[in-house]
Amino acid sequence: GGGRRLPSVDFLPQVPAASDRSPHDAYRDRLPVLMPTNTAMRSLVAGHERRVVGLSITAFLSGIAEAGVLAVVAEVGTALVEGSDQVKVGVGSLELRPTVTTMLILAAVLSLGRIVLLAVNAHLQARLAADVQTTLRDRLFGAFSRASWSLQSSELEGHLEEMLTSQILQ
Repeated sequence: GGGRRLPSVDFLPQVPAASDRSPHDAYRDRLPVLMPTNTAMRSLVAGHERRVVGLSITAFLSGIAEAGVLAVVAEVGTALVEGSDQVKVGVGSLELRPTVTTMLILAAVLSLGRIVLLAVNAHLQARLAADVQTTLRDRLFGAFSRASWSLQSSELEGHLEEMLTSQILQ
């Protein structure tokens, strides 16, 4: 009868009939299935855990330094509006009264520390990206080298080079 039609599923991959398959379909069939993001990330950074931890630590400390600069500047601004040359800083029951100059020096030191942390973080990011690209290129070339001659010779000219350069960066 008058039942509803199911929506089209054009987004699903269509498997061609055996007679319609090209020589490259066998290669495509051997491509890995997409894996969950956390598994993919783990496989990419395997062997580089120290750099990932270093990235996390430097990013966290940089954030703390930035928050410190903002807090110091706010306290100095409050002291200047009140016409005081001392800043009232209280942490729990401890109360300090450093001068505005001392607090500005502290803000400068925190800012310089943050710059150093950001430089270290940028270096770690660049090194990690370069190492992961090298690892991926080594794995891809190794897989291609171990493939049968019939599969290697069926590849289009320049395909391996394209995969080793442009595609690795993505």
